[in-house]
Amino acid sequence: MKKLHVVCAGTSEGSVNHGCETAPEVLLESGLRDALAGDDWVLKISEVSAVGEDKNYEDLGLRNATTLLPWLQELYRQLIGETSYDEKTLVLGGDHSIGAGSLLATKQRYPDAV
Repeated sequence: MKKLHVVCAGTSEGSVNHGCETAPEVLLESGLRDALAGDDWVLKISEVSAVGEDKNYEDLGLRNATTLLPWLQELYRQLIGETSYDEKTLVLGGDHSIGAGSLLATKQRYPDAV
């Protein structure tokens, strides 16, 4: 069986629009979970939770930096620490900011991949 780690990274902290944070749940409940499981994948599903504010990021000039950057660090931590080399990873977002955490984790784990 193939292993797939689905990381639900729903956030709208990097966007001016709200609603992106519900995307992973909506996708899974709308049939993605069943479609993936039906293809002989063993699914492990995790969620990146809010981790609070870090006032050290206040002066960076980024939208919602005090909440977004700690959240991106948690996404990175989950991808590096909870995903094994013998499983594929699918990150479901959220707004465009998830690329910062997911691409950094990919580059860390697979230096020639990005």
